Amino acid sequence: MKAERDYFRTLGNAELVKLVIDEVPGAPDALAERFTPMLLPFLIRIIRNKDAAEEVLQITWLHVLLLLSHGGYTERGHFAEWIRTIAFNQAEEYRRAQKRNQMRLAGIKEYIVADLKSKELTPIHEGLLIKAISKLSNQQQLIANLFFIKHLTLAEIAIQLNMTYKAVTSALTKAKQRLRKMKLAGA
Repeated sequence: MKAERDYFRTLGNAELVKLVIDEVPGAPDALAERFTPMLLPFLIRIIRNKDAAEEVLQITWLHVLLLLSHGGYTERGHFAEWIRTIAFNQAEEYRRAQKRNQMRLAGIKEYIVADLKSKELTPIHEGLLIKAISKLSNQQQLIANLFFIKHLTLAEIAIQLNMTYKAVTSALTKAKQRLRKMKLAGA
């Protein structure tokens, strides 16, 4: 094993890539070992979160290996630049997904607040309820609104949110516990 590692270390990038394409055992690991020290700090700078950067790095490696196995690398440019471009694209996709998720959650909060304001609550109750619900997690806010305000069943909430029944039950239980602590849920 050590001899194999030493052998891979003596190879240039083009030779190592060829071995990966030819599916030589150990070559993909050697390739990852060679480029991870360059890619991980690069991804951390872009994403600003080490755990997320590590996830994106794993996705990057899967993408790289898939492209290599399907002839996606043409050897026209430097391999390091090619793999860095893939990592950058994966990081940007991750950031776009995060932004979409944040926008979706912001929309959910606006929906809950608007829905609560449309109910005939006294100003004191309205303020307390909005304040209490805003202290829940985003998922709990949505589920609490659908359950307490819209009067949907747990099964209906699970279908609407594309979640499992168990996940909805768990989130609602936690929401009820937190609301009880605030003395606002009659649950």
